[in-house]
Amino acid sequence: MLQNETVKIDQIPLLAAEKHYFVLDEEGYLQYFLYNQAPEHWKMLSANLFRRKLHGFDAATDQQGNVHLLGYEPERGLFYLPPGPAGPEIPQLIYQDPHKKIGHLSVCLDQNNNLHLLILTYNKQYAMWWLFHLCQEQQKWAGPHLIEFGYGPPQQYGLIGADYQGHIFVLYRLFTAGKYNLAYRLLKEGTPRPGKTTLLQAGQDECFFPTFLVDPDNTIHLSWISRTGENMFLNYACRTPAGKWDNFFNAEVLPDSFLLSFLCRHTDKIFMAWKKEQTFFYFYSLQSGKSWQRGKSQIATKELQLFRWRTPAFLGENLPIRGHHLFANAGKPPQKIPLPQHFWPHFTAENKEENEIPAALHILDILTAYTLTRAGNLQAANSHLKQKLKQQQKGFFKLYTESLDQTENLKEKLAAKNIKLKDLEKLLQQTMAELQKHIHAQQKETATLEAQCNKLQKENEKLKKEGLAREAALVRLEERIANLIREKEMLCAEKLKKTSFLSKLFLKKR
Repeated sequence: MLQNETVKIDQIPLLAAEKHYFVLDEEGYLQYFLYNQAPEHWKMLSANLFRRKLHGFDAATDQQGNVHLLGYEPERGLFYLPPGPAGPEIPQLIYQDPHKKIGHLSVCLDQNNNLHLLILTYNKQYAMWWLFHLCQEQQKWAGPHLIEFGYGPPQQYGLIGADYQGHIFVLYRLFTAGKYNLAYRLLKEGTPRPGKTTLLQAGQDECFFPTFLVDPDNTIHLSWISRTGENMFLNYACRTPAGKWDNFFNAEVLPDSFLLSFLCRHTDKIFMAWKKEQTFFYFYSLQSGKSWQRGKSQIATKELQLFRWRTPAFLGENLPIRGHHLFANAGKPPQKIPLPQHFWPHFTAENKEENEIPAALHILDILTAYTLTRAGNLQAANSHLKQKLKQQQKGFFKLYTESLDQTENLKEKLAAKNIKLKDLEKLLQQTMAELQKHIHAQQKETATLEAQCNKLQKENEKLKKEGLAREAALVRLEERIANLIREKEMLCAEKLKKTSFLSKLFLKKR
């Protein structure tokens, strides 16, 4: 794993209950090793525990020492492998969505041995991501319940945890305003809606994968690596039993340090460590994170490997060391069950140093370590600035030559544009003259048409008057005709009377 590569925590090996070791091989198959004490050796019990390829996995160990395993494939879903009395069972498919791919997984157990899962899903087509919470109660799965969603890169990696009061909380990298911040949310019991979001990092560009530790008094200790520009920092904060965030602490670390800090408790001390290459640095606190002292740096001469450490839930306070991510001597699996003195950095050596080193020398060692760290930072910054200056000089020269070429090209283009503009100006003048002629002709034609229109209107008025006179004459003629018809009818009637009288007269004469 590269020094400056973001840790994909659900793909690194996992050691559970001190004797169960799980690791993904190069093809993505989950291998399972069991430690036998007589004789001392690791025995592979399965080369493909889930009977399929996995992209990531996680586990939780309950108070009886049983290991609950979960693994996922981005497209095929999330699978659960419950502990069985006769050996591993067939993995159960507990979540699948054809429109979302799974990209991250974290698991924890509460005080009632109920499993709680944090899964990150994403859809590249719509550039969206979702964080979901699933839980198991009475052998039944509930959810998924939405915690957070958004747009942007799907790297909102995080952890889910439980405190000693039965509360479930999540810590995750939240991408907002072009950078990753560290977010904390409490999952309220009895409702699928989580509590408000608390952002724990301010004024820095990017945070990396967090780690946490819960004390029996319900104090939650957090640690994470962050970066601002070229500078890197180790950060600490704690949530008190009353729910208040307090004791914020940060210290500058060497550039290109490993992007995961290691937070763990050994006896009455809390250790916060980080590393660069094979050198480990750490702070320790005797006051539960209220104040920190710098320990002596340690150089590992052997190859080391990062692994996840899963102890029985809520029994960790009785263990010699408690933590989630630790380093031990490399091997697949480790050559022996790691003991506190096998972990890196060697925290148990701190007690001897306190008794053997005088206070003044101890302060001198702290100042020396701090000076060396600052000197390393300055040296790295100086070399970086020199390289940056050389690059800028090359860039300036390149820009200068490009600007000269662009100036000549622009001059040529400007001359061509001037010629085109003159041609366009002539064409515009010709077009304007033709338009003026056309407009003048149109005006004359419009005046002629208006005169003709006026003449026609006058003739129309005259015709209207003549028409009205003719209509009146016609009415008079119609009335006269009606009168003549009546007169004719009266004459006809009189004629009939006279004819009838004459007929009778002629008849009498005969």
